[in-house]
Amino acid sequence: MRQPTKLHTADEFRLLAEHHMRMADRSGHAFTILLIRVDEANADRNVEAAGAAGVLVQATRESDVLARVGDGRYCVLLTGDAGGREAMILSRLVEEIAAHNARSGAGRLALSVGAAAYEPKLPAPLDAVLDEAERRMTQRG
Repeated sequence: MRQPTKLHTADEFRLLAEHHMRMADRSGHAFTILLIRVDEANADRNVEAAGAAGVLVQATRESDVLARVGDGRYCVLLTGDAGGREAMILSRLVEEIAAHNARSGAGRLALSVGAAAYEPKLPAPLDAVLDEAERRMTQRG
């Protein structure tokens, strides 16, 4: 299992995502990127970052690419055959958030999520995929 300190940086995520886009173009298999905004009720950024990272690590597979891309913002690239994985990850995130919030002394976390797929049949730049995930996150959140 990954440790919370093993989250990629935004720059590392961009390199890895672009690599996965090239692999998807060759294989013809789509993949999904989740953009997640985590809010912490106590406004303690260190607690929020540690809590959010732990929640994300617990909710995803080791093969998924996790990155902290800003204050309270994370990306998850669902690797391999991610068909149906988005719903499973979202369910796990809800469960992990509830477990985190139930622990005494833990800051209460809330999240907003947006997802977008990279489709090799209709290739788009990484920024366009991330913009779509952002749009969907703000529509839901």
